[in-house]
Parts: sequence; C-alpha cells; structure tokens
Amino acid sequence: MGLLDFLSRLKRKKSKRKRPYDPFQRRLDFRDVPKSKSFPPKINSFKQMKNRVKEDLEFFRMYMKEVRNASLKMEELERMVRSGEVAKSTYDMIAAELGEIMTFSLESLFKLKEDLEMMRVRAKLEWVREKAEIGEARMIDEKAVREQHGYSSVSRWEGLISDIDKALSSLTIDEEISFLERYLSLTKGGNPSKERSEAIERGRELCGKRLEAIRKTWSSIRREKIEQLMRLEHESSQLKEKIREAEVRFEIGYYDEDAFEAIMSGLKADLQKAERQISDIRDYVDEMDRKVFRCLEILEGTP
Repeated sequence: MGLLDFLSRLKRKKSKRKRPYDPFQRRLDFRDVPKSKSFPPKINSFKQMKNRVKEDLEFFRMYMKEVRNASLKMEELERMVRSGEVAKSTYDMIAAELGEIMTFSLESLFKLKEDLEMMRVRAKLEWVREKAEIGEARMIDEKAVREQHGYSSVSRWEGLISDIDKALSSLTIDEEISFLERYLSLTKGGNPSKERSEAIERGRELCGKRLEAIRKTWSSIRREKIEQLMRLEHESSQLKEKIREAEVRFEIGYYDEDAFEAIMSGLKADLQKAERQISDIRDYVDEMDRKVFRCLEILEGTP
C-alpha cells in the first residue's frame, strides 16, 4: 500500500507541472485572439458602384430601345421608298432625322457599354478581394466574420456582376453590327449642313472604333462557327453512310421491312437536323461577313 500511495502522489505532482512553452503551438492557438478584433465592412464602395451601375443600366436600356426603334423605322422607310410609297425628298428628310437620333443614341449606348464593361472588371476584382479577406478572417475569428461581414457579403458582388452581364448580353454582336450598317448607310451622299456633317463625322468615327472591336470578337466567333460547321458536315457524312449501309442490309434480307423503316426514319431525321444546322450556320456566317464588309466599304468611302 505504501508503494501505491507513493506512485499516486507522484502522478498528481507531475500533473501540476507546467508544460514547456511551444512557440508552434502558440501560433495555432486561435482562441487567444482577442474577441474585440474588428473587420470593417466594405459597404461604401459597394453602394457607390451599385448606384452607378443602376443608373448606367437604366440609360443603357433606354438608348438600346431608341436605337432599335430608329433602326426599325429606317428599315420600314427604306421599304416604303423602294415601293414608291414615299418620295425620295421625303425619304431624305426623315432619314436625316433618324440619323441624328441614331448618332446620339449609338454614341451614348457604346460609351455606356464601355463604362459597364469597366465596372464589371472592378466589381470582379472587389469580389475576389473580399472573398480572400473573408477567407483569411474566418481563419482568425469565425464569429466576427458572421457578425460584421455576413455570408452574403461576397454574393452581393456576384449579383452586381450578373446584372451587368445580363444587360451587356442583350446587345448581341449581330444586332450591334446591324445597327452600324444601318446607321452608316444613312451617312452616304446627300448635301448635309455643317452641323449635320460634324455629327456624321463624329458618328462615323465612333462606328469605326466599334467596328474594330466587333471584328476582333467576330473573328473568334467565326472560327468557332467554322469548327462547328466542320463537325456537323462530318456527322452528316457519317449519317449518309449509315443510310446507304442500312439500305444494303435491307436488300440482302438482314432487316425486315418494319425494322428497316424504323432505322431509316431515325437516320433521316438526324440527317435533316444536321443539314438544317449546317445551312443556318452558313447563312449566319455569310450574313455577318457581308455586314462587316459593307461597313468597311462605307467607312472607306466605297460606294
């Protein structure tokens, strides 16, 4: 019993000794971080950008509507002058008015587009920064992050970026090049006033800049369309080969009539779908190429 008492006292004595200081353990002990540490929310910069984006989006949609309306009116006016419903002098007068509207609206629309693209980049950078900051802060104090930043802090930037993307995607490249072609067609010929000539020159300069940007974007899209076209043509060739093979198998009695008709129905439906897609892509590429080339012709002064 004496030995057992001795060992028991020795064990209690050892348990009261302090553990040696471990600097690595100290670094990992986050519980020692003061609870009062604060993480100031980045509200002001977000509110300012949100308000600016909201205002720009409203004007962007407004000018988009104006350009579309003017473009539709111009299309109808051209139809009317071709059919003889309106005189050439009337056409020239109304076309000049529509041209002035399109000059101002296009200029405003393209400037807003550039502004929104810039703010999208800034919002994306803020989103990345806040995401990184919250990640670092969470390692230190989870509770403070929840109270001061909240889990929705990052998602607000995502929502802002989504709003910008939605607006920008509403102006497609084929619609934009159509606007340019229609506007540039209004600037040809005639005997405009000095004020009108200055507006036309400003508009043509703006169209030239936008056309360069469109050509770069279209070059990439066109390459993708051509690759898609090649895949579809290969698929079409394979389907035709399968149809010929099915016909041979039917002739030698490999398929009965019901099985043959079912196989042929499916193959022909797939072939028609592929050929329709091929036709649509070719028409789209040809039309875009024509519009880009026509805009270049007008800007370079080719009649």
